[in-house]
Amino acid sequence: MQGAVDFAVRVMTEPPESLVACKLGDVLYEACATPQFLAAHGHPDSLLALKRVPLITSALTGQKLRTAGMNGARPTELRIRPRLMSPNFHFLRDAVLQGLGVAVVPRYMVAAELASGALERLPLPPGSLDFLATRQYLLYMPSHYQTRAITTLIDFLREKAAAEGLRG
Repeated sequence: MQGAVDFAVRVMTEPPESLVACKLGDVLYEACATPQFLAAHGHPDSLLALKRVPLITSALTGQKLRTAGMNGARPTELRIRPRLMSPNFHFLRDAVLQGLGVAVVPRYMVAAELASGALERLPLPPGSLDFLATRQYLLYMPSHYQTRAITTLIDFLREKAAAEGLRG
């Protein structure tokens, strides 16, 4: 059947109940910028301080940042408004690497750049971005008759996630 999808890897809070979902790992977020940008604009050290810098993120993350703190005993809306938003995390990573602002993006998108020093983490208090965390799932249709190729691929992806410490 043309156009059929055998499996998908998706980042989401909860998987659909109609599919088999294997959790591959948690998706954590980082706030980062180039060393040059931080030297010129300072090192924001709180969520509230993100209001003072050009922020680069996805629309959903931006929405969560605007309403961060709304669940506490004394709810306060941060009203952080990103200046550059896109659903394409590759585009966002390129924008922050060009020095256009501070990115709040999934850690896996900037891990190599953080390790190489091309980007620096902001000195936010531990747990500041925990409310953004989601999960990565391997999704497929329930079936007793998966092809050998699909079962091999599913097993490989699960083993790879476990080896990299992604499985939770």
